[in-house]
Parts: sequence; structure tokens; C-alpha cells
Amino acid sequence: MTESRSSSVYVRGGRILSAAALAAVFLCLAAGAADAQTIGGTVSDETGGVLPGVTVEARSPALIEQVRAAVTDGNGQYRIVALEPGTYSVTFTLAGFSTLVREGVELTTGFAANVDAEMAVGQLAETITVTEATPVIDVQSIEQTAAIDRDIYEALPTARQYDNLALLIPAMNIAGGSTTSLSADTAGISGEGRNRLSIHGSQPNDAEIHFDGMDISSPSFDGAPHFTPFDTGIAEFVYDYSGNSAEVETGGVRLNMIPKEGSNTFSGSLRLDGTHSAWLANNVDDELLGRGITGGRDGGTALDQAWTIAPAIGGPIAEDRLWFFATYSFRRGSIYPANYFANTDTSSLAYVPDVNRHMFTRKDISEGSLRLTWQATSKDKIQAFASLPGNRRHILPALSGADLDPLYIAPEAGSENEAWVNTYQLTWVRPQTNRILFEVGIGMQPVSNRWPDLSTEVQSMRGTGREDIDARPGLPGVFEATTSTMSRNMGFIFQGTNFHISTTNTNVRASMSYVTGSHNLKIGTQVNQKFEQFAYFSDNNWTNMITFRGNPIQARFHARPPRDANLTNVGIYAQEQWTIDRLTINAGLRLDWFKGFYPDQVAPAMT
Repeated sequence: MTESRSSSVYVRGGRILSAAALAAVFLCLAAGAADAQTIGGTVSDETGGVLPGVTVEARSPALIEQVRAAVTDGNGQYRIVALEPGTYSVTFTLAGFSTLVREGVELTTGFAANVDAEMAVGQLAETITVTEATPVIDVQSIEQTAAIDRDIYEALPTARQYDNLALLIPAMNIAGGSTTSLSADTAGISGEGRNRLSIHGSQPNDAEIHFDGMDISSPSFDGAPHFTPFDTGIAEFVYDYSGNSAEVETGGVRLNMIPKEGSNTFSGSLRLDGTHSAWLANNVDDELLGRGITGGRDGGTALDQAWTIAPAIGGPIAEDRLWFFATYSFRRGSIYPANYFANTDTSSLAYVPDVNRHMFTRKDISEGSLRLTWQATSKDKIQAFASLPGNRRHILPALSGADLDPLYIAPEAGSENEAWVNTYQLTWVRPQTNRILFEVGIGMQPVSNRWPDLSTEVQSMRGTGREDIDARPGLPGVFEATTSTMSRNMGFIFQGTNFHISTTNTNVRASMSYVTGSHNLKIGTQVNQKFEQFAYFSDNNWTNMITFRGNPIQARFHARPPRDANLTNVGIYAQEQWTIDRLTINAGLRLDWFKGFYPDQVAPAMT
């Protein structure tokens, strides 16, 4: 096979020269930051005249430096950007006027709070404190955003995963992810979901999954993540679903998971939950029983076990200087799927279910993480995140039963899945002045994913009661055409009887914002490099067959070579938010340059 390369550049629907994109990269070295929270508005006197030169300070324990300031411009407008989610008090001071304090301003991720002020002439020592309802409508941004914070997801009876929380948004849809046909997990009984999001006709493959503003989407499955972070370390799940700014590459749904960080106060939590098998409702009626559904309690799916333990702790290492937040989580989801039985004879050409041996699938997921927040100087804030020892997923068996519907995969034709996902991020924020802000971030997510067969020689299921699966990797894999059933081993669909996947997702982002009361201009770049490597192995000389009612009708000889793939995407954008009295103009320009290629591939020898 020969090497294939392609490159293309788009400006929101139009093709331009790659050279122009590269030139623009060198002209503005910078990528979009995570969602920015802002407080802005207009300051006037009692006659309605605007007041330039007013000092505006936003204070909150959410800021490690405690306070962020701005000054109103010639139009009496101000804007304070890159604030942390939290509760703020806003103070307005100007010589000859009484100091005005606005209390209780709540900021959620991506929200722009409009806080106007009317200052009265008075002595400088006078302070007027105003407490009123927090602004709940963003009157300046055209983006449609929904933030699901921990007060919501800790109170609702959900599995606390990004996909089922997304269903709280009207019109949101989720599509089955890369390894499951389940539309959504219920109370954590299946362990995790890796679904794609869509809304109002958007494409599921255009969805983006971000962690603190950096892409963690799987290189292998567009729109789905390689892993589902535990909610233990997440402060908010933020869904951008309409009117995306130029910072967002696609027009699909973007999910940004905002990790928790420590503060000057030590705090912690412990999540313990579990579900008893008798608590799982059964919706199998006589009609379904008549159509052949079997297994479980009175037919249907039965619960084996589902439980979670997740401690977390955060606090100061050095007060007002260095904070930490650490978590560890473990989740197990184990079920007996309906119509999922061991094969009576795994060496046979036909799958004959043994109804006395109802099989279960088990998924164990664990994750540890540490986030450090360091106020290096009065202006420089640095944050580091690492998943230690990383996200580990262990599934027994994986890709079996109806996981790849409409295929039915006999238990021995599934695989064991062991995946290790590590996430590393480093960000830097510097408000150079009260009008200029710099942001830089880099992230990396290496993934190792093994899918060995379930033969007794390599399985690690001993002690789980699954020793009787007894895959036959040395025999040709079987696909029964009349029932779309795979048996014996996983060779038919994957050609090889086991395979390994290694991927790396690397992000670099940097941006510069120029902020006045009237203007909020941001220019930046996003660089995303994705690499994946597939390695396939076979114990049956790459030989499989198709049967018709248990009789062989076709032999298949197919060797899958190792596969390497590389994709580089450079995005450059400029986003302006210009406010004129009560009119706000949101204008953006984005240019993306793509380059993807496959190096030479060599297939192994076969029959």
C-alpha cells in the first residue's frame, strides 16, 4: 500500500490556500481558552450621565488572588473577564461619589453577568451596599449554554455522567457510542457511557468533548470521549449547543467539563452508593415473553451488582498561594443482559444457548486525579492537572451480546478490554493590564487499549465465575448469516482474534484578549494533534467463515495490517463582542487547516 496524504483549509464554508493558514499561525501564536466568565455593564450618575474612570473590583473566594479589577471607558462601560465560577461582590469607586457595592453576583461557567451601577454624589467614606437578584439572562452573548453544576447532579437520581445529564436539556439527543448500544446508563448499572451528543439537527460526529477547555475526544470515534471522567472531580458540566463562537471548531454540541479546584479552606467529600438486584424494575410483559425474551428475573435484564466509592479532598498548601484538589473513584457495574447465555459447545459451527448458564458482563472503572492551582505572582496563575494513576477500565467480556447491534455476539466471541487513559494539563493565565489578558494551555492524553480474546490461556477472569466462557481462538471464527450471530471467537468482525490500540491526543491553546467596556476582542489559535496505532493479531491464521443454518457457505481469509494514522488541525480565530448602548454585535472569523495521513502499511502473511 502507498502512503496517502491530504490537507485542506476551510473558513466556515470556503476553501482557501494552506499557505494563508500557516502565515496566520505565525502572525498570532495563540488557542481558545476554556469558557470565560465575565462581569460587565455601564456605570452612570443619578442624572443618567455615563461615568468614565470608575474603578470596578470583583471579589470572590473563588479567585486565588481574591480580587480582579477594571476601569470604565469613555462610554462608562466596563468588563472583567476570565473570572472563576462562584459568588462575587462588585465594588464601584470614584472620587466625589459614594462607594457602591453589589453583593451576591452568581457566575456559572460561560455566563456573562450584566451588572449596571448608578452612583450618587457623596463622601468617599460612604458605602452603599445593594443586594438584589443575580442576573440570570446573558444579554450580550448569542451562545446557548446550559451548565449542570454539582448542586443539580448531586440531587437528581442519575448516573452523574455527561450523557445522561445532557438529557436534562430539552431537545438534546444521545447516540450509542463506540462500545455500547445502550442509549444511556441508568443509575450506574452499566458502568459508563461513551455516547455522542446532538441537538436541533446537529451531527453527532460534530460533537466535541472538552476537559477544562481541551479536546479529549477519541481519535477513533468522532464525537465520543475515550473515557468518562468521574463526577467526583467535576464542578460543572457545561453544554454549548447553539450559536457557537469562533473558538469552537464545529457547529455541533460542545461539552466542557470544568474540574474542581481547592481553596483556602480544607474540605472533602465521600460518595458511596450501591444498588441491590431486587431494586431494578422489570418492564418485561407477556408480549415480550411471547416474542422470546428470556433470562434475568422473570425475563429481561437482571442486575448483578452496581456500586461506587469516591472520596475527594481539597485545600491550601500555602494560603493565597497554592491550592490542591485530589480525588479517587471506583465504580463497578455488572448486569445479566436479556437473552445472553453461554454457548453449549464453543467448538460447534452453530451457537446454541445454554439457558441454564445466564452470563453477566462486568465493567470496573477507577480513576485518581490531582489538580494544583498556583498564584505564582500577583498576575500569573498556573494550574496543573494530572490523572494519577489514570483512568483504568476493565470489561469482562466486552463487545458481546447486543453491544454492536444488530450483530449478536456470543459470550466467547467477545473480548476482554483493558484500557488505561492518562490526562495531563498545564495552563497559564496572566492579566497583563486591566485590558489585556493572556492565556496559554497544553494538554496530552495518552491511551493504551487492549482487546485480548477470552481463551482460557490469556483470560484474567479466574475467580469471577466466567472461566466457562472458553473462547476458541485457534478455530475459524463463525458468522451465522440467518441470525447475524458471531461465535467461537472475535475473529469475524475484527479479522484478528485480538488487537491493541494506542492513541495520543495533544492540544495546545493560547489567546490574547483586549477588553474595554465596549469591546471584548479575542484572538487565538488551537492546535490539536491526534495519533492512533492499531495492531492486530490472529491465532487462527486469519481464517473465518460464514454459515447458513449451521452449514459453511463461505471462507474468509483476511489479514489486517498494523495501522498508523496521524491528524493535525490548526485553528485560528478572532472573536469580537462590541457593545453599543443596548446593542451587542457578536462577530467571529475562524480558519482551520487540516492535515491527515497514513504511512505505508504492511499486511502479515496469511493463507
